[in-house]
Amino acid sequence: RTGPIVPFDCKAGFSNWASGWSDPKKVWCCAHEGKGCSAAPASTAAPPAPATPPVPAPAPVPVPAPPPPPTPTPPPSKPYDCLAAFANWQAAWSATKKAWCCQHEGKGCV
Repeated sequence: RTGPIVPFDCKAGFSNWASGWSDPKKVWCCAHEGKGCSAAPASTAAPPAPATPPVPAPAPVPVPAPPPPPTPTPPPSKPYDCLAAFANWQAAWSATKKAWCCQHEGKGCV
């Protein structure tokens, strides 16, 4: 057999080198073949933890539509119909009707 004598087989047990190899084998294989060094090769390093996805914002709560406006109250009924008997207002209307119609509708004024 020719060639140098290799004291360690650095391929044997490499998958578990950290706990399975002796210290002299780690030193020799690291120095001569770059295997078993204290910095673990990238292939045996644990993969990084997956990034936590961002928490989605809660869905916006829809703003309820405003209630419809209240039905307007009808104007109060007039105490007098100032068009009734207007042709003869001086004789047909009472004094209070004349006063109200004159003040509120401009009819029946003296």
